[in-house]
Amino acid sequence: GHTAMRGFKEDFESWRAALTPEEKKMVQNQATGEYNKKFRKSPEFSKNLPEEKLKSFANILGKFFDTEAADYKKELERKVPNYNQLLEKA
Repeated sequence: GHTAMRGFKEDFESWRAALTPEEKKMVQNQATGEYNKKFRKSPEFSKNLPEEKLKSFANILGKFFDTEAADYKKELERKVPNYNQLLEKA
């Protein structure tokens, strides 16, 4: 939910701050050219960030999805109706 998003934002911003100016430019260019067929065929599109930065980002995403999944399960548990309530007397 909201808490997971705030935690993700903080983690992501600190990760992004650790990128070099060249890496930031590369990521921005790749994001901008994502739907451009010519760009997707270029060698620039195939470049990757260093392995440790990719792993760090994967950890941030994993943490976010784990938190979201836990929040979703909690939400479902709250929404499950008490089916036996119909049988109970008021």
